[in-house]
Amino acid sequence: MTLCRLRDVHMEYSREQVLRGVDLTIERGTILGLVGENGSGKSTMLKILAGVLRPTQGTLESAETRPRIGYMPESSQWYPYLTGAQVLAYFARYTGASAAAQDEILERVGLAPMRDKKVEAYSKGMRQKLGLAQAILGSPDLIVLDEPTNGLDPPGIIDFYQVLQERADQGVSVVLSSHLLAEIEGRTTHVAFLRDGRIAASGPCHDLIKTAGLRSRVRLQGARRVDLLYGLLEGSGWDVRATDGGIEVVVDRDEVSVLLASLDPSLVGSIDVQVEHPTLDELYLHTLAPERTTMAPGKNGRAKAGHVKVRR
Repeated sequence: MTLCRLRDVHMEYSREQVLRGVDLTIERGTILGLVGENGSGKSTMLKILAGVLRPTQGTLESAETRPRIGYMPESSQWYPYLTGAQVLAYFARYTGASAAAQDEILERVGLAPMRDKKVEAYSKGMRQKLGLAQAILGSPDLIVLDEPTNGLDPPGIIDFYQVLQERADQGVSVVLSSHLLAEIEGRTTHVAFLRDGRIAASGPCHDLIKTAGLRSRVRLQGARRVDLLYGLLEGSGWDVRATDGGIEVVVDRDEVSVLLASLDPSLVGSIDVQVEHPTLDELYLHTLAPERTTMAPGKNGRAKAGHVKVRR
């Protein structure tokens, strides 16, 4: 279900065109990663989504009533003499969040022990957590986050995305930007690629990978009769290639389970299966920088891999 959409959005700063006809739909309960190079217009687009900027041309449309929005800018500036609890209390005056809700949020983001410390004593990571706390204060329908995990340690990053997933499970929409593709991979349901102020591609990650023609690789090793297995797979119409000591089959991601189910252990014996899927890095290169892509679809060595033994 659609929450809101940007329609033909243009933005100009001092005659410099930053956004050039952006169209993007935000669905309820999704986590969308906004990806693009420096200067592509990501921060400007997020500010328009959050209502901080008004576009030069175009509109931000709501499917129903205007959504409540929580916003975390790339660099949050807090009054240094306020405590974390006082910062939330200040924003609660505008969101209507109760004192109990403020306490709950501070606890959830891990700042309860530091609630009475002044912000000037907070580390970068603690300030980022405070930024998340104020963004989710008041139960917004849409949470907009600009490079939100800068300064967080690995456990902090994991918990950060868990908080976002909890909100998405409740039907809240999340839009965030990040340069760390490996970080958002598997944690976003949708992705939008921004290039030169335009959306180059957007949609569910698995749909974009399929549309781009990026395919998975399934490596089969240790079969009793490699020649027999090769012939059986090739005869069944699979895209089969011989490798050192085994076989590689190139398939669409949703065909991997079909391929594995077709392997008859009585014919091939116990074999080792390695599955590698295209990554968000590869999709990024294919979409935004095709001239840098030197490998064929499905041949990215950084693809995610999983190993399983086939025995019956």
